[in-house]
Amino acid sequence: MRNFASLAASLLLLAPALAAPQKPVPGRYAVDPQSCATKDYFLTVKANGFESSVFSCDGLTLYLRGEAGDRTLWQVDGKACRGLHAGSGGPKRFQMEVMPNRLRLAWPDGTPASTFLRCP
Repeated sequence: MRNFASLAASLLLLAPALAAPQKPVPGRYAVDPQSCATKDYFLTVKANGFESSVFSCDGLTLYLRGEAGDRTLWQVDGKACRGLHAGSGGPKRFQMEVMPNRLRLAWPDGTPASTFLRCP
């Protein structure tokens, strides 16, 4: 019985380290709190894709690249991407950094990354 209690205590200590990495949260995102307040959304994240006025992607596959503090970095492969930041369109690979209530996209065409605030 003592061994079981020791094992259980060890697992409780390891639980935070075993927590799943944070993934993008579905919802609407804007460039700042004022844009959220006026419902001037830039990005809408769905379960398996996202849409914006300049770039949209469906069929996302996320590959964990790293975690640091409250940030999780993903490599994202989109099956069907289109728009300004997609270049010719079609499958695209890019980076996505997920933070509490924020999302940062490194656009596939090399345009500087943009950070968006998740709106309530």
